[in-house]
Amino acid sequence: MSSYFQVSVKTNNAYQSAINADYSKAYARNATKFLLENIGIQQFIHRKTGKAEAETEITTDMVIANLLKTAAGISSKHRLTTYDHLKQKLTSDKTYTGPPTVKDQVAAAQLVLQMAGKLKADDGELTNAKIRKANAEAEIAETKLADLEDDKDDQMDALTDMMSKLAKNVPRG
Repeated sequence: MSSYFQVSVKTNNAYQSAINADYSKAYARNATKFLLENIGIQQFIHRKTGKAEAETEITTDMVIANLLKTAAGISSKHRLTTYDHLKQKLTSDKTYTGPPTVKDQVAAAQLVLQMAGKLKADDGELTNAKIRKANAEAEIAETKLADLEDDKDDQMDALTDMMSKLAKNVPRG
């Protein structure tokens, strides 16, 4: 179980952490909430994240506040840099104040809602369902193509028979 605790702190995704710690998908899906509510697990995660916060001087509250500001579209200071990899040098370094991009707002809103438990993250089931659907559609398309090819063969056989009958009725002369 200690490997689950360590992985959970690294990935910040309880379900994926349980999978990485060699729990089955079914167990991970059902036990994730239970595991996160476990006081021992909460204390372990708090100790690990608290240490990281102390080392970087960034607190969880600061991160959440920044996420909320971003999700709300509140203007903040942004730094835009461009780097020329061929010349291996920084070509532009600008700081400006403005609203976050819509993409950043949506991503921040998703994270905030997931943290509040109001939005479930895709745990892979949706992706797997999409893959199954695509495979089924491909199989249907292949079946239709095979049917069309069979029809062509039948049509060619009918045409050959008709040509043979016509050839018999044509006077030779």
